[in-house]
Amino acid sequence: MARTPHAATAPPGRPRSILRTLATVVLGIALGLGLLRASLRATAGSVRNGPWQTDLDIGSTAAGPLTRARIAVGGLLALRNTEAIYFHADADAEGRPLDGRCDYRVEGRDPGSAWWSVTLYDDTGYLLRNQANRWSVSRSTVTRGADGNFSVRVSPSGEGPDWLPSPASGPFNLTLRCYEPGEALRADPGSVDLPRIVREGCR
Repeated sequence: MARTPHAATAPPGRPRSILRTLATVVLGIALGLGLLRASLRATAGSVRNGPWQTDLDIGSTAAGPLTRARIAVGGLLALRNTEAIYFHADADAEGRPLDGRCDYRVEGRDPGSAWWSVTLYDDTGYLLRNQANRWSVSRSTVTRGADGNFSVRVSPSGEGPDWLPSPASGPFNLTLRCYEPGEALRADPGSVDLPRIVREGCR
């Protein structure tokens, strides 16, 4: 009696093995991308000034691959530091992460530059949608006291030229752009007076 050939079948454990391999590959890719993003963020801050950090190689031929990649990820228009210095902050003066559930004051006096602005971004690097259509304050819009100092409120609600809308919750960050920086700012950005980021309270 002739034997009927059986259809070819995979070993019993093979489908699970393939799934485990695929899961490992996906997990490895996710971890790799996460570590890459973290390393790009970690390169920021070759110079630190309180909660602010900057990298004077931005916009210069000295910028390495990680710095160039970080600029691309952050979408910065990178001018040379003789034309502009960019400071980034994702924490307050006490080192606590900026949180939309908290209210802040950005206070101080004009940094040593011809013009400056402070812009608020969400944690993905985009401008935050808000009903006031306001994303930044600047040297030409901020109100100063008799001593020349200013105080900007960073909060989900407010009004007037000295208010910068923040998200109702979640992380965010601030970018301070100093255009045509003076000699002191270019020479030692880590020690010049920059605006303080003070947390007032949280909800």
